[in-house]
Amino acid sequence: MAEIFLSYAHDDQERVQPLVRALKAQGFTLWWDRGIEEGIKGGDEWLNSIEEALTAAKAVIVVWTQNSKKSRFVKEEANEAIAQEKCVPLVLDAGAVPFGFRTIQAENFIDWAGDLATDAWQRLVLQLKALVTQEDGGGEPAQQMGGWAPVGALALLAPAGLGGPLNLDIGPYAGVLAFAGFFFLLFWAADERLSPHLKAISARWLLPERDGVRVSVAEAFNNLFEAVFGRRHLSVRCVSSSFLASMLALAVITGLAWLLIPDFKRSLGSFGQFALITILLTVATNLLGDYVSLWQTRIFLRWAKRWPWSLPFIIVADYFLTALLFTFVFLGSFFALQLLFSDFLTFAFTEEGYRELTLFDLFFTLVPEPTDSLSLPAEQWFVVFSIATTYVTSIWLWLVAIGGPVVKLFLGRDGRVSLVGRALGAEDRPFTALGIITSLAILLMGLTLTAFSSLEDEAQKPSGPEIFKDCSSCPEMVVVPAGSFTMGSPEGEAGRYRNEGPLRLVTIARPFAVGRFEVTFSEWDHCVADKGCEHRPQDQRWGRGTRPVIDVSWDDAQAYVAWLSLKTGKPYRLLSEAEWEYAARANADPPTPYWFGTSITTGQANFQGARTRVVGSYPANGFGLHDTHGNVWEWVQDCYEPSYANNPGDGSAVEPDDPSACSTRVLRGGSWYFNPQNLRSAFRFRGRPVGRDYNVGFRVARDLD
Repeated sequence: MAEIFLSYAHDDQERVQPLVRALKAQGFTLWWDRGIEEGIKGGDEWLNSIEEALTAAKAVIVVWTQNSKKSRFVKEEANEAIAQEKCVPLVLDAGAVPFGFRTIQAENFIDWAGDLATDAWQRLVLQLKALVTQEDGGGEPAQQMGGWAPVGALALLAPAGLGGPLNLDIGPYAGVLAFAGFFFLLFWAADERLSPHLKAISARWLLPERDGVRVSVAEAFNNLFEAVFGRRHLSVRCVSSSFLASMLALAVITGLAWLLIPDFKRSLGSFGQFALITILLTVATNLLGDYVSLWQTRIFLRWAKRWPWSLPFIIVADYFLTALLFTFVFLGSFFALQLLFSDFLTFAFTEEGYRELTLFDLFFTLVPEPTDSLSLPAEQWFVVFSIATTYVTSIWLWLVAIGGPVVKLFLGRDGRVSLVGRALGAEDRPFTALGIITSLAILLMGLTLTAFSSLEDEAQKPSGPEIFKDCSSCPEMVVVPAGSFTMGSPEGEAGRYRNEGPLRLVTIARPFAVGRFEVTFSEWDHCVADKGCEHRPQDQRWGRGTRPVIDVSWDDAQAYVAWLSLKTGKPYRLLSEAEWEYAARANADPPTPYWFGTSITTGQANFQGARTRVVGSYPANGFGLHDTHGNVWEWVQDCYEPSYANNPGDGSAVEPDDPSACSTRVLRGGSWYFNPQNLRSAFRFRGRPVGRDYNVGFRVARDLD
């Protein structure tokens, strides 16, 4: 059966056709013509078909016009939809909503001419998606693929504490120590396990002699490269060796990610999806990209052998040329796969993401940007790993740069072992000596960078607000001071709606704590793991981690704060609507639509975009709170009322005597999808307490002792 039932007067059939076309273009299935197209005739068969369609539908759009206002059938259908809590009314004529049906605010479509960019249309789609994706029995909505673009591989591969996003749940200094220890054990094992024959071969290639004279380090690594891949690049040996090395590197990186990155494991989805992405996307781009990169590395090694002084410039050129080569290889593989598999585009990318994928964007997103790379969908992980293996093929150049000073440290000009080499036992255990030097270099560099990173983090911490956490898995909280403010918007504010008034003076007598960020997927997943939350929200393939949790209802948010209260012994809750607006405005003087002024840009908040962003990606307001404008809608405690006439004025929530009788709860803040008008501090939205949507999350509050 259809997802949406359209209730309207038959005389208005032509008037609702633009609405029908727009809904179908949005992907909704619709029952709208009373079964005429299905060949259903009048009488009981006709009435039964209406009842079946209305009952089966997830949402019922009631179109109020002067004709439907007089229709007994439309009123009966509207009553049934209200009883089943799935009524979405809209009005095409002024004064068309009949008496008895005005308790649910109808969307104003009086002047709507099919424009999909209007606020009314966007709000309608949001309500419909929240109803349609809500499964019976609390099930989860169908998982969808999100659009994507590759991100910086090197930032992802950096150890914890060095600016990379590999969250290994260990301190940054411990991560550096572990990394250095791993390399030492690797070199020590080489001395322990390698046979004398293999050691002789290694020495021959790493420190070769020609007519009794040692060659340069650059030439030595060039010789080693050609020993592995052959002297001719266009050869069966080079191609087969390249493919084998490429897949081996990919297997190692993927295996490490499986062990160390929880978000990667969670993002894989079904085995079929895993296999399809691996075979069609990763292998195609990985094998060809690495082979092309090896050809580039071969040329650069020969240049380094001839002109050793140019090595730093060669390494910089190698980085950017590898990015450019991978870009062309990736785009070529992508379009080839699209021609071979017509559904590949719809499987791996959104249409919007495909349209926005340009060569310029793809090339420059290969430069590391770790702030938005903490959690990725599966197809992004594999593309990142492909990029990583492509860069790994340039390791020969880095070995030349690092190996030269190390070799000179171990050996004098005459080729004999130096004093440092003898002290480290290089004559008997050369690999262990090399491991000591390498580990010390990693420790020195890693600890220095980590120390600077820690100092930078300390410097960036807001000095004003008091920030605390009640447990390791709890949200960070900011203490918001007591104060007074004028709630709502003045009549002259651009984009104002009637439900934002009348203006009301609100006094909050005591300080209270507010979540510094919107609740994240990571924080929500702790609640699920602790069996405090039952719902497992989908991430739309955008990634989890420190992105705001989405696809949660008001009831879900209540379960989370109840679990948090039980876990900590502290009174956690949702903010009241008055508290939310007070915290969002942050004592802005004079009051403005946004805490920072009268206008807003995409550098200040996430709106009119393609997906959520990692929390804290934008500046905090005067109270130290992030993302009060945009990113996701935030549930608050209040039951929705069309004005502030009954607001108590003391900061408490508006609740009916029987909270279960509240049919709609308030949402605040706007989201990544909506326009600036909907992000204003005074803008109010509403949703059913059981409704879930990928635009919607929440923020927590708690009373202070």
